Amino acid sequence: KKIFVRNGGDHVVISFEGTDARLALKWVNGFIAMANEDAVRIIVQNNLLDFNKMIDIHKKEIEELKKKIEIKSSIAKINREVRIHQLEETALMADIIGINDFTDRYVPSNYMMDSIALRKQANILRHRESDDPFNEEIMTLKFLLKVLISNLEEKETTKPIFSDFTAIHFKYKATASARPINTPDIK
Repeated sequence: KKIFVRNGGDHVVISFEGTDARLALKWVNGFIAMANEDAVRIIVQNNLLDFNKMIDIHKKEIEELKKKIEIKSSIAKINREVRIHQLEETALMADIIGINDFTDRYVPSNYMMDSIALRKQANILRHRESDDPFNEEIMTLKFLLKVLISNLEEKETTKPIFSDFTAIHFKYKATASARPINTPDIK
């Protein structure tokens, strides 16, 4: 008793060699069902693997974007600190040349604000909660990060459903012959 499987290009031929037609019928149809279940399992596993790879790629993109935002935020903080230092130096220079407040009419072009205004601006910058305004790209990146996180959450909550998935549609199942196989030909 043997089952033979032969690939015919766009079809598969399954045959059974044995003496009991009912057993052959049961084995061939069982083999077909087993092959179908195995094919469905492989296709579902591959689709889930692809889905999980896509999720991992999105997570990696999010992490890379977070790092980019962190770097740009660090640069913005440095820019803010540099600006504070520049304002303090300019305020000191304004004090030295006697521009203490705007009541003075004489204002050289390098000092458009008086030392009091310069120190107030530096103080505002010192107490700023966010350095984002010192790097225009940060707000765009933060918005993009929110979109990516939202997309990831949506994808993670709507995993593919394969319950109606079938791999192979067989046109024919094995059937018992009208003429018994084990009857000898009479000549």
